[in-house]
Amino acid sequence: MANKIEIKNNFNSFKDDFLKDTGLNAKDNIALYTQYVTARFEDKNHQLLWNILNEIANLPNELAFKLGKV
Repeated sequence: MANKIEIKNNFNSFKDDFLKDTGLNAKDNIALYTQYVTARFEDKNHQLLWNILNEIANLPNELAFKLGKV
């Protein structure tokens, strides 16, 4: 496996970005911060799945090239 996925709690990792993007403090706006974190996670998940889909879609071409059929 090329990449190792680590499971860890990243909830607090976006506090600085939240402050920079919204001008609001995460402690004072925990509901909004939770939505912000969820949106960031969903975006990362979408990017990861899109990359996997593209790799799968290109797999037949890569195999054909490696087998010398292109």
